[in-house]
Amino acid sequence: MVSTATASLLDRSIPADGITLLADSGKTLARLPFDTLREQYAGAVRAGLIERSLIASAGFERKLGALERSVLGPWARSR
Repeated sequence: MVSTATASLLDRSIPADGITLLADSGKTLARLPFDTLREQYAGAVRAGLIERSLIASAGFERKLGALERSVLGPWARSR
């Protein structure tokens, strides 16, 4: 049996747009470490620490994308 206090809490659901906003915020937060790695790689290339190469950049993105998909699953970007 559900108490009256519990029933009133259950009646206060989050609106659909609020759930979407929470989900989008969660996705953004979960993707942050991968975006940071991409920014660090780009900065290292600009600073000359890593050679400027399309092949190396594609390899880095492929490996990072695979890691992102394995960690985040359906929340990972689809590229």
